[in-house]
Amino acid sequence: MNIPCEQIEELIDLQTAGWLSEEQAATLEQHLNSCPACLEQAQASNDVAGLLAACPAAPAPVIDVASFTHPVSAGKPWKWLVATASAACLLLVLRTVPSTPESPALAGVAELSEAPPTLATYRLAANLSDDDLEQVLDAHDRNSPLYKPPMTLMASRNKLEGLLL
Repeated sequence: MNIPCEQIEELIDLQTAGWLSEEQAATLEQHLNSCPACLEQAQASNDVAGLLAACPAAPAPVIDVASFTHPVSAGKPWKWLVATASAACLLLVLRTVPSTPESPALAGVAELSEAPPTLATYRLAANLSDDDLEQVLDAHDRNSPLYKPPMTLMASRNKLEGLLL
């Protein structure tokens, strides 16, 4: 069986760590007998592992867990309760109170009929009943000349070109 050297490198690492299965060990041994480059790498890996094993390990620090106090028991536990309850109330209020005056709850047919025909107005009018929506659209149709600019950019450009010529 011809296994590429890249896969053998993984097997060398597993052998150095002591995690190689018997089947993998047989495959590795067969490849190392025929590949001097991989054999050299395996020997170098074993040498490094031996050097690391010979180094003395620093003792782990001892941590006295009993010396730590729980944040709630260290202070006044009711402060945490008050802060949490206040935050919950604030979220409840923010979700129930409309954030803008254009809220559908506040915009009726009269307000939308008088509002300029913008995308925001029509988004609010979409929540109305069909009859109310028709009233708003009729009001905008009646007032459409009020919302048109007296002169568009193209008309202004054409007028200026006419004056310059």
